[in-house]
Amino acid sequence: SHSHDDGTEHEHKEVASTSHAHADGSTCTCELGENGGHLFAFENQEFKGEYVISKDSDVVRFFLLNSKDEDVSMKVDSFKVTPLAGADAVAFDLEADSPNGDGKSHIYMAEDKDLRIALNLGVKVEVKSGDTVLTGTIDAHEASDH
Repeated sequence: SHSHDDGTEHEHKEVASTSHAHADGSTCTCELGENGGHLFAFENQEFKGEYVISKDSDVVRFFLLNSKDEDVSMKVDSFKVTPLAGADAVAFDLEADSPNGDGKSHIYMAEDKDLRIALNLGVKVEVKSGDTVLTGTIDAHEASDH
């Protein structure tokens, strides 16, 4: 277990991981989500995220999910993905993908080769929706065995 800033400790459950290949031939063992992407956690445990990188284009899609892995549509004021590497890292702004009439969507996307590269190097995700701010981190994917 490990300590958090608020002094609480908790055990992490082991999740069954499935290994899968990446475009560059590397494999990683991360949890796969409903949409076939990589799951990541937000600090707010009621939500989680999933990202899918297209195999044949530079499109990256992020899905918003609740703790039961169900799609959560929300109207976001901003959906930013910031590279962890590099002091001068610029945040990528993602757009809602096919929002409904209220402007709500559970899918946010960008078509950007730099974002694809950044995801492999680790990024911070920040979603703002009114008073709700979700922050999460996607760790770097090591191509080497570890």
